[in-house]
Amino acid sequence: MLIEKEPASAESGADDLRAQPTTVAAGRLARRMAPRRPDIIWDDHQRSHIEAVHHVFQDEFEQAWFEREPQDDERRPDGRTEGFGLTNAGRQLVMVWELQDGDVFPITAFEPDSLRYTDAEGQSTEESAKKRPKRKRRRKKGR
Repeated sequence: MLIEKEPASAESGADDLRAQPTTVAAGRLARRMAPRRPDIIWDDHQRSHIEAVHHVFQDEFEQAWFEREPQDDERRPDGRTEGFGLTNAGRQLVMVWELQDGDVFPITAFEPDSLRYTDAEGQSTEESAKKRPKRKRRRKKGR
């Protein structure tokens, strides 16, 4: 049995049906034009460094990286990018990474109150070294 559809009229909501393909097409276009979510590429050296030295795990870095405010990221003199983010557990992290072909390569990550941070030149220093009093030189007897 063949069922024929009645032609749609303006009163039956035909405008809604005609608008639907446009909406679907617009959604597809928006997905194609939207920037892709970058992949975070790990190597064994960086993963072990960040975990062993700073006690930051891969999933924490990734959570904080995707939750950060990109407008607050800072470009360092060495070409790397530094930013702040929160993990799902609320741990604040300072993250340093390089972007290559739209992908993220983690360099390091640590809590901002830890001893390690970067100075204006992008060099890693120790906060405690600045607070430590200078040692007096001992003079040799007889001089």
